[in-house]
Amino acid sequence: MADKNVNYPDILGYLTGGERFSVGVVQVALASRPRIVRAGRPFEVVVLAQNASDANVDLTMILSLPEYDAKKQKDRFKTKVNRLVIGLHAGEVGYVGLPVICAADTAPGEGYKVGVQIEVKPLGKPGRVRSAHGGGEVDVESLTPEIQEKLAELKKLNFSVKSRLGLKTIVETNLTVMSGTIGKLSDLQADWVSLWTLRDQQDDSLLIQRYGKLFGETVLPQLRRRKVLTPLLVETQKRFEGAGYPLLPAEAAVIAKLLTLIIEFSSPRETGHGPLMAGTYDVSLFLESEDLKGLLRTHSLPSWAGSMLRALARDERFAEQPVRVLTGEAYDNLLRDAVGYAFKQVMASTGENLGSDAEMKQYAEQLVHSLADGGPLDFTRVYLPLVLGGVLVFDQIIMPDENLNEMLGAIAQLIYQRDAERGEDNELVFNMARGIIDRALAKYGLGL
Repeated sequence: MADKNVNYPDILGYLTGGERFSVGVVQVALASRPRIVRAGRPFEVVVLAQNASDANVDLTMILSLPEYDAKKQKDRFKTKVNRLVIGLHAGEVGYVGLPVICAADTAPGEGYKVGVQIEVKPLGKPGRVRSAHGGGEVDVESLTPEIQEKLAELKKLNFSVKSRLGLKTIVETNLTVMSGTIGKLSDLQADWVSLWTLRDQQDDSLLIQRYGKLFGETVLPQLRRRKVLTPLLVETQKRFEGAGYPLLPAEAAVIAKLLTLIIEFSSPRETGHGPLMAGTYDVSLFLESEDLKGLLRTHSLPSWAGSMLRALARDERFAEQPVRVLTGEAYDNLLRDAVGYAFKQVMASTGENLGSDAEMKQYAEQLVHSLADGGPLDFTRVYLPLVLGGVLVFDQIIMPDENLNEMLGAIAQLIYQRDAERGEDNELVFNMARGIIDRALAKYGLGL
């Protein structure tokens, strides 16, 4: 059941000026494109649909075409798609253009009515996520340029919400036919175009309201080091090797520990790190907030958590396999979170000013893109801040069967194993690395 305070953006109302016709939990409107049709030419009956519930819905559309034209000629209107069934995701908004053609000798006229019979079948118990009379404000700028372009085109149409009384729910739109020439119905396809789904929008509060309970009760308990460390280690090795910079075992290990620490910060009370150390990487802070929108105005949800929520919006079964999401679509965002945290740890350890928050974010983007594009990577970009941040926190993620002395010995050798890469352009980072590694070893009575 949806939170009673949830009110998803009213995309349909934005396009129709607020008009809508409700069939169960789905709101619809109808238009013809173009509105004035040339006889013998194809046109579309555009069905705009908005799911106002948090349940998936089967939406059935059956075309109802004029039986006669203005001269009483029968079967002047034809379609290859009499009936279409669309699966609407929870809260989804989209449209479909049903292709129609009228014969070349169709009598011109203004009084033609084209209708679509609408049937709605919720798949599960629906809870309302949009008001029956609308929804939340639409932030067009938060949508992709492609969707903005589609909305601009749809906004030009004259949508109708007129309905025909009877046992069946039929929404109608008026059509004007002018004389024309022969065309082909095959010019048009009945393709569903999604305009808005919960996983696409940028408002994290809606995602948390919808999937926060599932995230907190099912996802977070599975994200412990014994389950996530090894998969993240393997994925990290694979990605850096693919970018042309194979990691040494100790480098991969400390980066994987850094990533695992960010994940464990998501529920710090359960993982023993504590809310103070976790800071805003504490996802439970957002899940339990009584003023979520206020919190999100001042603090950002960890990027990896946003990716996980969007994966749940696509398929809730991902709640049972969150590690698959972490090593897949959420990995880049987890890396972004880790870069931000690692920079702060390195600055605190060295006293060096390594840049502004904006510069660090740009640096993280460059690293993510280099990994995705196959490089280039070098010592500086890999060590600062990921390896160095990982060295600073590695002992916060110790596995039961891990030999701490062996790990310390491997860390102590890193500088020597990378010495061939030393040059004037990275001398500062080498020196910084030596200092950080020396301090890490000194904690345990060792030194370089």
